[in-house]
Amino acid sequence: MLNEDGLRDGVLQVFANKQDLPNPINAAEITDKLGLHSLRQRHWYIQSTCAISGGGNYKGLDRLSNNITNKVISRKQFSAGATVEVRTKVESFGIIWAPAITIKENEDGTLLVKYKSLSGGEDEWTKTSVPYSEVRPSPPPFDLRAFSLMENVDALLECGWCPSVLRPSMEWKDGAWQTQEEKSSCYFCRDLGSKMVNDVMNEESNNRKSVSKRKREQQPRKFISTPDSLPNSVVETPHVKETTMVLPFVKKSPCWKVFESMEIFKAVPQRPHFSPLLECEEEFREGEAIGAMVNFTGLLEKVRDIQVHDSVSAINRIRDCFLKLEKHGFDVTAPRSRIHKILCIKECQTWALKEVQYAERMITEKGSKRRKLQDDIELVSKKIVELRRQEALLKEEKVTNEKEIARMKSHAVVLDRKVQSVEQDFMATVSPPWY
Repeated sequence: MLNEDGLRDGVLQVFANKQDLPNPINAAEITDKLGLHSLRQRHWYIQSTCAISGGGNYKGLDRLSNNITNKVISRKQFSAGATVEVRTKVESFGIIWAPAITIKENEDGTLLVKYKSLSGGEDEWTKTSVPYSEVRPSPPPFDLRAFSLMENVDALLECGWCPSVLRPSMEWKDGAWQTQEEKSSCYFCRDLGSKMVNDVMNEESNNRKSVSKRKREQQPRKFISTPDSLPNSVVETPHVKETTMVLPFVKKSPCWKVFESMEIFKAVPQRPHFSPLLECEEEFREGEAIGAMVNFTGLLEKVRDIQVHDSVSAINRIRDCFLKLEKHGFDVTAPRSRIHKILCIKECQTWALKEVQYAERMITEKGSKRRKLQDDIELVSKKIVELRRQEALLKEEKVTNEKEIARMKSHAVVLDRKVQSVEQDFMATVSPPWY
């Protein structure tokens, strides 16, 4: 039996259920045949199968079981509105996997998707049709953890480096996700930037001089790896030193304990840095931070309460609010991903509604035309009845006329005979001699 390497770049001639797939096909293309796709959920045994390798060697295959079936990517994972990743090439970065939204499956077997390009704006999308081999599902979520030295990771690229966007590098192969790990040494990656940290440390040092025995809360900064609906690229992460995150204010309000006990922050852990608050007065910073926390919970509730009839503009406003909170260090990947999927569904809904309206308009137009045609048919039918009546009258008149002609002919014969008799009498009268 051929292994995977022996089967690659080979040509398969498959005879299944006594039905020959007419054209020899490449091993990588065999799963595209509908006959195999329909049987990918159970074992499939192929009899009388012959493989021709690139070197011309013939090898018989006794059985080809789940080896092919497991490599079939289920099209159910790429239904309309599904979040996927598309393999594309970006200048200066090479091949990347860009998060995309599926729209529909084309008649030629390709998949129509849309994704944001690095050069595009926030609301600019690129639509393209790609084969299934260039699409993979979004990687599964994973728990927060430290990354190992020399570990392959994927980094989100959005016009520069962004915090909280690292994730383990995973490869979609043979219908399953596979991770690539090399060493187990842990490290923390990418801080807020040395300039911002120095500003915060200097300001906190001044605060200690004015307020004695002030306790500062420090939270370790880790980057959560979650899939995003914006373009990302796989790049090498530099070695950075372990850093800690310093807030630009001191937590004094009891509200922070309330936030920590809330289920929503347990389900979606947040470690905002609130660095934009450095531009505010020190007395306002904690209040602004508490307001941001309240706004974040409120926005999550709004996302959960979005209705199917809500306008796209209202959903976009919620998305824009999350973008503002992201500047404070909130992890908004999950809600933004859900909003993007909702917007895609709304787009499909809008398209379907337009199609329905067009169909209804065409039905109305065709209905009006049908009624006009019916009226014309009735008018023609009436004309046909009238013409048939006139035809009957003309036929009757014709018969009467023919009878009159026959009578006149008969009378003409009688008159002709009378004329002949008169002529005979005349000749008889004139012709006798005088003597």
